[in-house]
Formats: sequence, structure tokens, C-alpha cells
Amino acid sequence: PRHTLDLWTNNRGISVDATKSVEVKSIRIGSTSRKSILAAHKWMKEKVKEDEKLLPSAMTAICVKPLKLPLSDLYRIKKTMIPDANVLLHHQLEDLAYDKEADEIVAPAKNEWVCIPANIIIGNGLTWALSITLPIVELKG
Repeated sequence: PRHTLDLWTNNRGISVDATKSVEVKSIRIGSTSRKSILAAHKWMKEKVKEDEKLLPSAMTAICVKPLKLPLSDLYRIKKTMIPDANVLLHHQLEDLAYDKEADEIVAPAKNEWVCIPANIIIGNGLTWALSITLPIVELKG
């Protein structure tokens, strides 16, 4: 980290090879084991501490990639979140109603577009990053 700051100071920017030095850990919701999630969380906390030693700021960068989808697809995600499964998004506003007690879609109702965080990246983006992703496959056409 200190040598990284010195390099940027001397070169007045980030080199083309900088992305090769970024250490990335990934969590895929529904398929990454609890043990791996806890290990990634511990790793992230260690990286934050390293960053704090270099540049005390009490902040960590986070980038959220939103995904716009119909409410019906959001219900599909909730209903089908099982280990190692991909959720197929239809991207069509179809009529639906959701029965919270029965935990299912039951009758036609108003549908609308909503946004969800499909991918979250935490880190400094220069030496480390943690990516948290929903297992989503978008159907085109």
C-alpha cells in the first residue's frame, strides 16, 4: 500500500498494469458457503484496517450495480432463492398479486418496475475488492 501511493505520486496516476494487482474475493448469494462468507468478511476487515493505517479516513468505498426489473421478477427471486440456482428474469410487466401468508403469487394485480442491488463491490478498487453477487440470468427477447 505505501509503495502504491509512492508509485502514483511519482507517476501522477495509475499505470495500465494496476488492475492486475487488485486482489478480488467473491460471494455468490445462494451458493457461497457460510464458512467462505465468514472468511471473506474477515479478509475484508483486515484490508480495511490496512487501508486505515495508510490513510485514516473511517471510510470504505462501495459500488452498487442496480438492476431494474418488474416486481413479478423480484417475487420470482424471493421464491426461487435456493442453493446453486440461477433466477431467470422475464423483464416483462405481467399482472400479479402476492399473498404474504401463503408466500406465493396468487392473483392478478398491478405490477411495476423496481430496482435491486444485483452486484455490490466493497473495497479500495486499487489493491483489493469484495464482490457480492445475486445469481441472476437475464432472458433477452
